Amino acid sequence: MDKALRTLKAANAVGQNYDGSMPDSYEGVMPRYYIGFGDQSIDFDGDESTTFADEERLAEGHQFVFTIDNTGSAAVSRRLALCPAYFSDTILDQMTDNKGNAIDAIIKEGIVIGKAADNNALTVESENKTIDELLRFVLFNPTRFIGAKLQCNSNNQFGQSLNIRHCSPFRNLQDKTITPDTYKNSSQFDQTRVEIPLDNFQFDDQTLISWNILPQSRVTVTLYGGAILNKAKELNKKASSARANLVRTFGPGYSKR
Repeated sequence: MDKALRTLKAANAVGQNYDGSMPDSYEGVMPRYYIGFGDQSIDFDGDESTTFADEERLAEGHQFVFTIDNTGSAAVSRRLALCPAYFSDTILDQMTDNKGNAIDAIIKEGIVIGKAADNNALTVESENKTIDELLRFVLFNPTRFIGAKLQCNSNNQFGQSLNIRHCSPFRNLQDKTITPDTYKNSSQFDQTRVEIPLDNFQFDDQTLISWNILPQSRVTVTLYGGAILNKAKELNKKASSARANLVRTFGPGYSKR
């Protein structure tokens, strides 16, 4: 595996310009060697030698954890947008899942919907950073998640499917669902936990991910992050590469003017 990966890295590096783009002479040929190595638009948590083959290792220290609590005495089912695509609260009435069900609220830190005084508040609490910060970040920086762990006080919640709707104002795109219950192992000791491997799953401005939260459910979600399409870092990387090329071409005395 390591030798094969080194070979792919070498081919990937040869087939890319310094800025990570494919030269015209390799169009339609070199992309088959692409593994992410040297691609300046992809952020593997700052590790320049990382590829998409390393996402699992990256995810070990790249986690986002939040808890959804709908356990008030007067709680009712609420369908939450965990990732709202390009929608916002001002056009909430236009948001539906892939079965046409209306979205009740977009997830946010603190009280999402309902009132504490009425004992029907659904709340969200994140560890470290807030869910608000995550949603703002992925709006500009599409982020892959390669796995999720769900810990819940109610097995019934695991029967509620996550609906993933790819959004476009021009046409209908492919949708899919993920039902946590299908990932449970009857022989596992802890039946309150489900671990889900995710494939081609990301938070971005074109993906609407929703989940119906049942009353009396309290679920802690751990998302394991992978690669990030980070345009801000790409600009700095390209500037650094350009300066290095200028120094190499014109000599170490080159002045940045």
